[in-house]
Amino acid sequence: MKTKIIIMLIIICLFLLTCKKYEEGPAFSFRSVKNRMYGLWEIKKLIVDNTIDSLNPDYSKFWIGVDEYDRNSIVFYSPEALTGLWSFEENKTKLNFNFTNPDSLYFVNPIASNAQSLYSIERLTKHEFWLKCNYEGHLYYLKCE
Repeated sequence: MKTKIIIMLIIICLFLLTCKKYEEGPAFSFRSVKNRMYGLWEIKKLIVDNTIDSLNPDYSKFWIGVDEYDRNSIVFYSPEALTGLWSFEENKTKLNFNFTNPDSLYFVNPIASNAQSLYSIERLTKHEFWLKCNYEGHLYYLKCE
């Protein structure tokens, strides 16, 4: 009987360790994806084609949450605020950003560069949010805290 319980515990542990949703983790979380994602984020590191790139701090902060109309909203803080909506894709492993004021878009980083874009979530904890995308032939990683 003891060996059956031990074997079951090992199987459960292996299952939990191999079933992480995002490539960089976490392996397990008690918080929902939305709960971990909501809040003010700052891009701390921008990596383009495996090379750390410079980022203007004026264009590095964005907020993700729910607006007063109960819509999934994003606000990208820059000299002029970029606003839009977001949605999950592919079993909450990708984010689709759709900015509502595309006329004011200019290259800031891959998030705030075009009206609609799809990003892979690589890591999502309460304190870390990593995104990856291909944009104009370049691979971008945005590491946010």
